[in-house]
Amino acid sequence: MIDTLIITKASDGCRKPNGGSNWKESIQAEAVGRKYLSKTDVDGENQLIWCNQYDLPANFFLPADKDKNPSVALHNSVETAVNSAPLAITDIEDAKVGGMVNIKAGSADVTIKKADKFSLLTADWTPAKGDIITLMKRADGKFVEISRHTAASDSYIFPADATTPSVKGATTFITGANTKATAITDLEDAVTGIVYTIHGSGSDNATTIANSGKFVLTAAMTLSDGKLIRLVKADDGKFYEVERV
Repeated sequence: MIDTLIITKASDGCRKPNGGSNWKESIQAEAVGRKYLSKTDVDGENQLIWCNQYDLPANFFLPADKDKNPSVALHNSVETAVNSAPLAITDIEDAKVGGMVNIKAGSADVTIKKADKFSLLTADWTPAKGDIITLMKRADGKFVEISRHTAASDSYIFPADATTPSVKGATTFITGANTKATAITDLEDAVTGIVYTIHGSGSDNATTIANSGKFVLTAAMTLSDGKLIRLVKADDGKFYEVERV
């Protein structure tokens, strides 16, 4: 009786008509181990191929567990969950001494106080959704702050007083410093199916978007400092609200 079965598939190459060729040198397991009727019966005795590392780029953020301190055991960039209640992070679990970690706020319900393991921070971290803090663990267990990044900091800026700004070539924007009351009535060069994020700025003459015309919103939006709205363009030419903060 065979306890462990591995069926493999080898990849080979293909030759091009012009004399060149494309080659894929690899082997993949199509079926591994014994077939179980229940997941609870699976153990390490008969399952002999494992994956214990995520081969992911640093700009990919692995979702964190809800209502817990984030863990970087599988990846050094983690995005916090939407928690059941406001969460004060007191540690970055499984962080290695000398290793940098990136924590992204999946919602605005997380904080890191400048105390205890985070006493070396420049200040409390009270992020908006999408903000990122980069830290490095010291040998004494404390975390050194490397940098902070706000969600709007890499945004393209709409021209001041723009009512039909172009969104060509980007998806994240921040409103300009308007000199008068300014209402966006269209987003020129928008592509169907793309989600566009618009961050607000300032309070005087803050850009507005009405729930009318080309915009289908849950309500009119005033893009003052700290506010944002995400919109997607549909085939009917209108922009539908996806989310607002």
